[in-house]
Amino acid sequence: MPEVKFNHRGFAYVRVYIRALDAPPMSHLSYKVDTGANRTTIGKDFLFDLGYDESWIKSGELLTGSACPTVATGNAISDCYRVILPEIRIGEWVGYN
Repeated sequence: MPEVKFNHRGFAYVRVYIRALDAPPMSHLSYKVDTGANRTTIGKDFLFDLGYDESWIKSGELLTGSACPTVATGNAISDCYRVILPEIRIGEWVGYN
């Protein structure tokens, strides 16, 4: 796997592949890895595109208090859930073996 090089601001974009809910084709997105972040998020619109729905998202743990992710200004993001994706891969996707 290639080495990830962070820019002078402390972040890099890597390609992340995520499996759709019920089928093997992996979809990808450019994912920001931020050395100063304490949480990472994926927007629900991308999850919707992969076949996940609102009820699946809300089956995860609702984050409250200090567990809520924050934006760069320090403001907390409300209505966030911790979910476990069935499969992700970081870097070049070469398909199923």
